[in-house]
Amino acid sequence: LFYYLIVAKRMYIEPPPTMTRIPLEPMLALSVLLCALGVVILGLYPKPLVMAALRVAAPLF
Repeated sequence: LFYYLIVAKRMYIEPPPTMTRIPLEPMLALSVLLCALGVVILGLYPKPLVMAALRVAAPLF
């Protein structure tokens, strides 16, 4: 329990160390953006994917 209190103290009370920018390659940024966009779209409108999966799985049952 004491360990988690130290973690919470470091997260919320102590000031953060100096911030440094992490270099991000353009292709990596694009792939992360596309993955995030896919997650959001499938999270908001999953019906086409679910229906396609049901059609493909129908012969198995």
